Amino acid sequence: MPAHLSPASNYLGGKFLKYLLFLIPARRNSFRQYFYAFALTMIALLARMAFAPLEGGVQYVTFFPAVALSAVIGGLWPGLFSALIGMVLATYLFWPPYKMFSFDFQQGMLVSNAVFIFDAILVCSSIEAMHRYYHKFVELLDAHKKAEEELRLADQRKDEFLAMLAHELRNPLVPIRNAAHIIGRLGLDEPRIKWAQGVIETQVTHLTRIVDDLLDVSRIVRGKITLKKEDVEFSDLANQVLETARTFVECKGHQIIVNLPTDSVWLDADPVRLSQVLLNLLDNAAKYTPDNGTIWFDASVKGKELEIQVRDNGEGISPDLMNRIFDIFQQGERSADRAKGGLGIGLTLVRQMVEMHGGRVEARSDGPGHGSTFIIWLPVKVTPINRALSPRGT
Repeated sequence: MPAHLSPASNYLGGKFLKYLLFLIPARRNSFRQYFYAFALTMIALLARMAFAPLEGGVQYVTFFPAVALSAVIGGLWPGLFSALIGMVLATYLFWPPYKMFSFDFQQGMLVSNAVFIFDAILVCSSIEAMHRYYHKFVELLDAHKKAEEELRLADQRKDEFLAMLAHELRNPLVPIRNAAHIIGRLGLDEPRIKWAQGVIETQVTHLTRIVDDLLDVSRIVRGKITLKKEDVEFSDLANQVLETARTFVECKGHQIIVNLPTDSVWLDADPVRLSQVLLNLLDNAAKYTPDNGTIWFDASVKGKELEIQVRDNGEGISPDLMNRIFDIFQQGERSADRAKGGLGIGLTLVRQMVEMHGGRVEARSDGPGHGSTFIIWLPVKVTPINRALSPRGT
């Protein structure tokens, strides 16, 4: 079976590696690296002399660690410097005639020195390559952290800009709506004025919903939105939502088929936010369904959850968009005139609001031209017996 290092071994190994990296100065091949190489070689020499009876005539056994550590600390040339000093000392002290140099080289000594130098070059070159890769990795990591921080700041500035933009757009909407309402109260019989007044009110209502969604997205991103939960009977809330939705659904000739639970279903929810979720789904279905289409609004209790489905026979969702359909500012293919309208934030709000209610949401589609289905699951509230058993509407 493969051996696994204990957490303590990993910790000590990591500390040792960090210490070695700490020894590596910014400037390579300086005096300090060569001093470390010389000191390590002297330590290796003392170890070789101390353990001479145990080494069995292997002259260079303690010099290899010194060469490797010198290369780790200083790089290629300090490592080779340690190897050269080690070879000279080993030749002088541990090859006969001992403690003197002779030009009568023995074959074994020549082979051993050649092998030692070759191995030292190989080890030092490998460590030098590791040095280069390590420093390149550090540079890339620093660049990545810098880019990540820049993206975070840009995202923060974007959120602040969206919040400011939404507030600035919202301010003039109230007087525009009031002016249109006053025009309608004047009782003017001019058809063109009535038409203009109706267009203004319709477009102001549409723009108000977009701005409100934009405000809500910025609040959620900054964590400044809270839910005001209360006991909500779902069918009552759904009927109110459907009544509101009929204005923008029926103007395109769509038919809504509704199927609600016959018994009361109670939720612990914020009625305003939950209504906003359902309206966004219905608006999305109406927007991406050709005129005279069909929209199904179904709800049923499945176990401890309420399952809500908003289905249409519209344009559908392409597979490449399915995985990011709930991301902010994401929309399907659209014509150059942007006839569908919207900013691509409605479904983002749906997901965030549903998750804040402890639920989940999912989008399904068989592809373009096959319609789409959005399913929401919300936890059903455990209610008192008298409320749970009472029929809806009593």
